[in-house]
Amino acid sequence: MRALLCLTSCSYGNDAKLELVSTTSKTMTVLSRLAIIIAVLSALALVGTLVLYFQNIAIPAVLMAFCVWGLPLAFALAIVVVIGNIAKRRNN
Repeated sequence: MRALLCLTSCSYGNDAKLELVSTTSKTMTVLSRLAIIIAVLSALALVGTLVLYFQNIAIPAVLMAFCVWGLPLAFALAIVVVIGNIAKRRNN
């Protein structure tokens, strides 16, 4: 597993230490942010769908598909992030 080195200061003095930042933590951060973005966009698409429905305007298929599949996809990504964090803590 590749890791990036970051220079951080120690809490007990002026010495500096090298700390490993793994790529899995960056991946989990990206996945969690992606899940949040998808959930927010899906909620906005749901609001848009309701507005269009009550105005008797035809709902675009892309908007309806994002309403239907956005939240389950965000939930699945959130589960992947939780399982990945559990696995990471067990390895430490």
